[in-house]
Amino acid sequence: MTDKRDIGTPGEKEWQEFRATVAPFFLMTWLLEEMDHIAPDYFDELEQRFAVGFDDAVGLKADSDDYDGAVPVQLLGSGVIFFDASIAETIYDQLFPDGNSPHGDFRYQAWGSTIVGAHSALESFLRAKGAVIRGGLPNAVTRWFESAEDGSVLTADLMDSLRVLDATRHLLVHNRGVVDDKYIRSVAGTTLESGEFRPIAPNDVRGMLAAAWDVASLVHRSSPKSE
Repeated sequence: MTDKRDIGTPGEKEWQEFRATVAPFFLMTWLLEEMDHIAPDYFDELEQRFAVGFDDAVGLKADSDDYDGAVPVQLLGSGVIFFDASIAETIYDQLFPDGNSPHGDFRYQAWGSTIVGAHSALESFLRAKGAVIRGGLPNAVTRWFESAEDGSVLTADLMDSLRVLDATRHLLVHNRGVVDDKYIRSVAGTTLESGEFRPIAPNDVRGMLAAAWDVASLVHRSSPKSE
């Protein structure tokens, strides 16, 4: 099957690239939410499987000086995979960077990555369309539609959702999810206070993904006035 990104005309090509980039974030959101229903203890059990594997590697090394130190990790269902010790430690540190703190919760990290990814995909799409990214995505999008030839506009609700996406991405990338004054100024009606941890629920992620998609769709269908 031919990749649409390879055959698209200017304008359409950028749209197809955006679609391909953002699709995995929609899929990740779907899978994470389903996993919460199917296996709510999955990540706690995964951490335990690594802990057992590290202990087993120590025991195997004690039993045989020839053992190379590989860490056996039980697979879900059946079977075991042996990781080189350094690789196992890297995977564990990345999956559980801060132990049991909210910042280290795998769900939070995974939800956050979909938000950051969607924001990045939208920003890249806007740049490809010729938008000037200055002062954050909401300002860039506002400038784009102020100059749209067909008079396209964003609804107030969609602009509010875009501001939430932009402000939340900032917290995740620069402030470890902790609310600051900039977030409070940017997100109208927030009940969060400065210094609080910004929780992320599936509905939040779906809303921000939808905002990125809807904004990109409108940009795709419009064009700025010629200088």
